[in-house]
Formats: sequence, structure tokens, C-alpha cells
Amino acid sequence: MHGQPSQPSQPAALAALAGPVYVELLSGVIASVIGTLWVAGLGGTAVAAVTLAGTVENLLLGLVLVVSSGTSVRLSHALGAGDHDEAARTTRAAWRLCAVGSLALGVPGFLLRDRLAAAFLDGEAAARAGEYLTVAFPAFALFFAQRVADELFKGAGDTRTPMRIALLSNALLLVLDPLFILGPGPLPALGVTGAALALAASRAVAFAVTLRLRLRLRPRTGGAARGVGSAALRIVRAGAPFGLDFSARMAVGTAQLGLVAGFGVAAVAGYGIGYRLLLVVTMAFYAVRQAAALRAARLAGAGARAALGALRRATVRFAALLGAGAAALSAALAAPLTALFTDDPRWPPSPSASCAWRRSTCCRTPWWSPSAASTRRPAPGGRWCSRYCSASAPNSPRRPDCRDRSG
Repeated sequence: MHGQPSQPSQPAALAALAGPVYVELLSGVIASVIGTLWVAGLGGTAVAAVTLAGTVENLLLGLVLVVSSGTSVRLSHALGAGDHDEAARTTRAAWRLCAVGSLALGVPGFLLRDRLAAAFLDGEAAARAGEYLTVAFPAFALFFAQRVADELFKGAGDTRTPMRIALLSNALLLVLDPLFILGPGPLPALGVTGAALALAASRAVAFAVTLRLRLRLRPRTGGAARGVGSAALRIVRAGAPFGLDFSARMAVGTAQLGLVAGFGVAAVAGYGIGYRLLLVVTMAFYAVRQAAALRAARLAGAGARAALGALRRATVRFAALLGAGAAALSAALAAPLTALFTDDPRWPPSPSASCAWRRSTCCRTPWWSPSAASTRRPAPGGRWCSRYCSASAPNSPRRPDCRDRSG
């Protein structure tokens, strides 16, 4: 009786787990919102350019998650089993995958940046997007490396350090954005290029701090770690479901951007503002998803089948309630939130477009939230159970039972 958590306690447990995760996820969204907020004063073409760059980065993030998510899962498994050599192999494989991935994505992106911008925008907006991407693609390695470093901390059981590093990066961005974009005093006003430089600089400082912490906290391992290639394959296999799921969702967003671009620069700018505000909401859904995954892993390891079913029902109800609240906020606060980004009378289409788009989200948010917050069914007989059992409780004596049930 005491080993089976009661159903009424599941929503409270989800909320307690999801809160800290949401703060971390939200920091990435805030970075894009900060940039959009400062470039909004430059007009619709600037916002459209930053919108396209943010969409491209979100699309590439799905591929980054294959490496980063797989790294945390495999490292957690190795350290839980006390296999420090495997932990060393996983760490080295993660950094090698990061180097290869950064080159494979950053170099072609840099070479094709103007064509990419022209595929979605035209005229001045395309030119500004090309300027932003000229900085963004070379700096993509910083973004990739920071993700990998964060997951190495998480795989070792430290979830607070990545959150603090993200908050540091955002704090730096708050200071650097107006300096680089608007150029107060003797500083040059760099506009959209300044936004990209500010983001790259904030990430560079944050990554330097991360490396310093990694070197100080790096675990000791015995001897040289071999089999790094095999460890890399294991990372990719473990992270593929996470990354491909995110990539599919971001691909839909990219397709939407392409459709909206047909209505002009103002429509793209309005879509960009609305989409960034929507991300503040959707990160809450993903936080619930991660919290439910962690909770389900613990229950699966304990063999609590009834509690797993209760958790599944509680997750759907909690996410639906969250979605209903988000829908109400989208409908009620669309105009005042959009007004934070622009009140320029020379740029009227974008606020109205963004406001209408935000309000339209209230029609889909209630049913979208359970979908975003859910993963594979956490039933004892599924592979979902096996993956999260090995990730969260690799040393548990009940883990073999979970693995056997997964087939």
C-alpha cells in the first residue's frame, strides 16, 4: 500500500518535478525573446530575419539533441553501474560527435546561408537574414558544445549547473544586445548582425565558464578509454528518439514559416513574435513531459504497474489543464504581449498579425499540450520503460525486471 503512490499525489509530484525543468528550458526561449525584443525597433525586416534564423536553429537543435540526450542517458547508465571506463568512453565520444556534428551542420549552413535566406524571404529581409546567419553558423559550434556539456553534467546527476549557466548566458545577453544592436554612445549600431554577435558572445562566455567547471569537476578514470567509436554509436541510438521527435515538430514550424512568408515581411515578423511567445507556453508542456518520464522510470523500476497507469492518466489531465490555461492566456493577453514588441504606427500589419496568430493558438493549445507533454506509453511492456529505467536507475536491482518486460 505504501509502495503504490496514490493517484491524487501524482499531479503534485509532476508539478514539483516540472517546475525546475521549466526554468531551465525557458532560459533558451528567453534568449530568442530578448533578441526579438531589441530588434523589433528596427522594423519588420529585422524581426523577420531573426525569426528565420531562430527557426533554422530550432530545426538543427533536433539533430543536436540526438547527441546531447543520448550522452546523458549513456553517461548516467555508466556511472550508475560504476563503470568509469565506459563513462570516459562516453564523454570522449560525445565531444567527438560534437566536433563532427558542428562541422557537418555549420560549414554547409555558412556556405548556403544566402540561398537559405532567399528561400524564405526576399529583398532587405533576406539580406539581413543572410547577415545574421553569417555570424550564427560559425558560432553554431558553441551552441552544440554547450548542449553536450550540459548533458554531461546531467548524466552525472547535476541538473543545477546547466540551469545556472543558462541564466548566466541570458544575463549577459540582456547587457550585450542593446550595446551591439543599438550602439549607444561611441559604439557602432550593428543592427541584426549585432544581435547575432551578442548571442555568440554570451554563449562564448558561458561556455568558457562551463569548461572551467568541467575541468575542475571531471571524474578520474583509469587508463585510456578504448572503444570510443562503439560508444558514439550507443549515444546516437539512445538519443535518436528524442532528437527525431523534436526535429519532426520543428519541421512543421519551418513549413509554417514558409507558408507565412508568402504573405509578406510583416506577416513573417508577426508570426515570429507570436511564435516566440508561444514557446514560453510550450516549454511548460515539455517540462511536464520530462517530469513524467522521470517519475515513470522510478515507478517502472519498482514494478508499480498500477501506479504507472495512474501516472499516465494524471499526466494527460495535468497537461490538458495546463493547455486550457495557456489557451485562455493566449486569447486574453495576445494584444498586450504583442504591444511589448512594437508600437510603431508605421508598422501596423505585424502587431495585428501576431495578435491574431496568438489568439488562434487557443483553438489548438488544449489538445496540443497533452501531445507535447506525453511520450511513448509508459507501460511495463514497452521499450519506453526500458530506456528510462536504464537512464534513471541503472543500478536498481529491479532494472532487469523492467528490461525483461520490454522484450
